[in-house]
Amino acid sequence: MITARRMEEVNKALEDLVQEISVPDEKYEEANDSYKAVGSWLSAEDSHIAQYEPQIYPQGSFALGTAIKPINGNDYDVDAVCLLQAKSENITQKELKNLVGNRLKAHVTYNNMLDPKDGGRRCWTLKYTDSRDFHIDILPAIPDSSIKFDYSTYRNNIDNQKILITDNTNENYELISRNWNKSNPQGYVTWFQHEMEEKIRLRSGNIVNFSESVEALPVYKRKAILQKVIQLLKRHRDLHYGSNPDKPISIIITTLATKAYNGESNLLESLQNIIQNMRNFIERKADGEYLIQNPARLEENFADKWKECPTKAIVFFEWLGRVKDIVSDLIEDNKNISETIEFAYGGSKHDVEINYPIVKKSQYTSNPFFDVSYREKPHWPMQTVFKVNINATFKPNSEKDYNISYQSDGAALPKRGSLQFNLKTNVPKPYETQLQVLNTGIEATKAENLRGQYFSTCYIDSSFHRESTLYKGKHMIQVLIIKGGVCVAKSEEFIVNID
Repeated sequence: MITARRMEEVNKALEDLVQEISVPDEKYEEANDSYKAVGSWLSAEDSHIAQYEPQIYPQGSFALGTAIKPINGNDYDVDAVCLLQAKSENITQKELKNLVGNRLKAHVTYNNMLDPKDGGRRCWTLKYTDSRDFHIDILPAIPDSSIKFDYSTYRNNIDNQKILITDNTNENYELISRNWNKSNPQGYVTWFQHEMEEKIRLRSGNIVNFSESVEALPVYKRKAILQKVIQLLKRHRDLHYGSNPDKPISIIITTLATKAYNGESNLLESLQNIIQNMRNFIERKADGEYLIQNPARLEENFADKWKECPTKAIVFFEWLGRVKDIVSDLIEDNKNISETIEFAYGGSKHDVEINYPIVKKSQYTSNPFFDVSYREKPHWPMQTVFKVNINATFKPNSEKDYNISYQSDGAALPKRGSLQFNLKTNVPKPYETQLQVLNTGIEATKAENLRGQYFSTCYIDSSFHRESTLYKGKHMIQVLIIKGGVCVAKSEEFIVNID
């Protein structure tokens, strides 16, 4: 149980950290002025797109008030939508994108700022090279006219903000079609604000309505607890995963944190609750695919790329485990608060232990016999500073009451027996045991049971594992010990021959 004094000290340290990483108000105001200036140019009376009543508004972290200062000399990334009042049955995605792009090119300054000149996959990017140090990604869009309602509710208010966006990889990019990529950034902001207000109200019993506050205070000036927690989570992600393409994306962090938020009024309590419960809001479909729905566009799955790239899911859960460890250290009285925060957020000496690529396939070696396509490669960083060994005993069948010691790559064993693998390691607990069983040969192939994937031991005591001798051939088992998301020990390949 954390003491009141410890709670106060940790919250003060976290508040100081948030202050340090937060985007200054003047930077928000510069961005706001910049995209409003762009909007004025797009909608000017002499503009060839004025007839479409262009509207430009922010999306992403600047719209949510969760933006953080960039690291490593990068500039600020400001995302905006340029909404034109047109219908998909009257315009193609290419035409829409060119309408916006050509108008930007007609402005001498904006034309020089376009990077690249021909635009990106979805956006036009204006790169400001002056003291503002940011770029604006402008996303051309039109309203999703397929959404129609006869009455107004909170849910309908979100749905009415749905849009269709350009994407030059869409197969119908140059065709009149209803098959556009869909989005709803404004609806997401509405959902985010509503969740924040409602949960604070439910916990405190007070009526809180940020959207109708005095002088309509901009979202970036609200500095709510949820916004601060999301900033802390994103900063940790950026520091420890750098340019890793599989690092957790901001929209997933923000969505899960918002769903897990329970209206807490201090940073530590909120961070502890959110990081403990984020995983509860990740669903699994019947086929095992992860599902994180876009609350503003329910048919969109933010985790859709986890299926084609399983490393993204592994990295996410590893990152989640790291943040849980930080929170645990912050709560413990015997842990130094400054050192814990420096470990997590500073460029301290500890970075050498944790700031490495997540997947190091080049370090993976195996017996060439087991170097087969269906063998899964390790997804964890390899820091094998501990040891783990396997020994085995064999029981010929259930009628026998004795076990025979079996050495790796020993004499061929008969079928229908039982092998017990005993694992011995010097890794201090707690840790996770990951096993890999690999079958070869005609019999295992015909039975479609070649295996090769990593799995956690299903026994309460993870110091042993049982398998049956089913298929003729040469087979293998190997164990990895995972601690803090890192592989700290790897056994030799234990080879089993079956006759």
